[in-house]
Amino acid sequence: MALYVLSYLEPKDLLKAAQTCHSWRFLSEDNLLWREKCQNVSIPLTDPSTIKCSKNHNVTSPWKVCLQTLIIIEY
Repeated sequence: MALYVLSYLEPKDLLKAAQTCHSWRFLSEDNLLWREKCQNVSIPLTDPSTIKCSKNHNVTSPWKVCLQTLIIIEY
């Protein structure tokens, strides 16, 4: 249910929600959630490793890293 609610947030708001507590951070790292966000902004849905993204090993979602790399998100 929580992931469903998070799916309605804009990426910058999702990043802010991730800062509230460990539980929300864990949920906000969901790879499918970030894949959907990439799809919403028309980033091609190929394997994220083929997109030149910065490598941040602390992030569990490569789609999140790609979205942050390809689109400037102010938070």
